[in-house]
Amino acid sequence: KSPTNQSCISAAWSHQTNQLALVQRADGGIDAIIKVPISINREQQRVDLAKLQADLGEAELIFKAQAGQQLNDLNWSPDGRDLVFTLKQNQGTAEVYVLNDKNEAVNLGPGKNPTWSPDGRRLVVERPGEKADTSDLWLIQRDGSNPVRLTSGQKPVWGRNGYLAYIEVKDTERVLTYNLDGSPLFSVQQRLGEIRVLYLGKAGTAAAKASPEDILENSQLLIASDNRPGPSELNWLRYLELTGVQEPRTLRLDQVNRFQQIEFGPEGKTLLIARQDGGMVVLEQIGLREKLIKAR
Repeated sequence: KSPTNQSCISAAWSHQTNQLALVQRADGGIDAIIKVPISINREQQRVDLAKLQADLGEAELIFKAQAGQQLNDLNWSPDGRDLVFTLKQNQGTAEVYVLNDKNEAVNLGPGKNPTWSPDGRRLVVERPGEKADTSDLWLIQRDGSNPVRLTSGQKPVWGRNGYLAYIEVKDTERVLTYNLDGSPLFSVQQRLGEIRVLYLGKAGTAAAKASPEDILENSQLLIASDNRPGPSELNWLRYLELTGVQEPRTLRLDQVNRFQQIEFGPEGKTLLIARQDGGMVVLEQIGLREKLIKAR
């Protein structure tokens, strides 16, 4: 429970060093990153919550932002020594930083949603694409050098088995009804999210040397977008029927990315998904063995 007028976000837990990092955010104040050790009851395989509550009162401050800046996207390196995070500037631009074990912050350039390679040598970050409202995924060294564009996508996660999962938002067109001659009559245009996977290996070395065409060819669809007609489409069809419209019509809907967050399980054999379903957020876990073998 945070103190009054404060909140904690972007929790990151290092399984190697049992450290919890959090962004502590005060209402109208300044963001800071705090670090606290996690005590594990080895017999029961549970976190000692009572001790954690006490330790949080004496948490170590490891980074403090300036007024108007926002911290987010905390992610420990595989060895638990370095912490990567996103710092959003006052003007809205976001940059990625790595905080080493001496609490020295190194700027890796623009981006957000950073994810470590399994060996900790590289990262994949999300950066603005060439077109408006698009994002690209870039492979960089842990010091920010040698950037390589991989593909378009959002919220990447790099599993310990070498697979990069990400969300891609694509323009889609669905035909709802046809004329008697087979031509489209009523259709819907919308931007929908889907989950794709790209094999990079544990270091990303091959991807750093591959051509953009080879990288794109290796991208495989993991989970398709849900393009079933919803209430908006059905109400629109009902309206067209009642008004007697017979000529082709296209309904343009707002962008929908129902996948809010994805994360690999500890062994990289499952994918955890948070997706929006109406007014609820649904958590799902799917096995990946068969899908990943096919993708690779």
